[in-house]
Amino acid sequence: MRKRNFLVLLALLSITTSWAQETDGQINPNSLLRIPKYEQLYKAKVWRIIDLKEKQNKGFFARGNEISGLIVKAVKSGEIADVYLSDSLTSKMDKAAFQTNLVSQAGQTFPTWDPAIDSYSGDNVTFNGKNYTALTDSKGKNPETSPDEWQKTTAGMASEYLADEIYHMTLVEDVIFDKRRSRLYYDMLAIKLRKNVPKSSR
Repeated sequence: MRKRNFLVLLALLSITTSWAQETDGQINPNSLLRIPKYEQLYKAKVWRIIDLKEKQNKGFFARGNEISGLIVKAVKSGEIADVYLSDSLTSKMDKAAFQTNLVSQAGQTFPTWDPAIDSYSGDNVTFNGKNYTALTDSKGKNPETSPDEWQKTTAGMASEYLADEIYHMTLVEDVIFDKRRSRLYYDMLAIKLRKNVPKSSR
């Protein structure tokens, strides 16, 4: 199995908006707050590691409403359009690669159904892009039109990580002191999701 530093998402999910454009290099294009550099007394980038299984974070990890699952759904639906390869937020990842990184177990390929070959109870075949399991011994019975001999099966299908398996988050922020307003701001730039994995497999 290919070694990966992530198991779930090799991505940071940008939460910027389209109007956050860089102006003469003074505004970070990934910023939500858009505080220009000349108004910053100081700025520090902070990475906050969040374990969603810890008691104080349970509100973000309620069964069926896990924040990790909501983020994944938002990327799939296009509500979150920008997915990045690293926290530099310069190189984007396309949706196909994002989907690939969600796969926890690759699909299995079964033999294509052949009407000239005998099929036995329990055999798995592929026909027109779907997987079927033989219910009885037969020959020449089309899996799509023979429900007494064949039934659709999820066996061999690829599976994705469940939302409750994705419980490590890294929140990337710029901590900025705005000297004009004399106030400290926390400017969220990105969120990274990752499934917890043993050190030996990282």
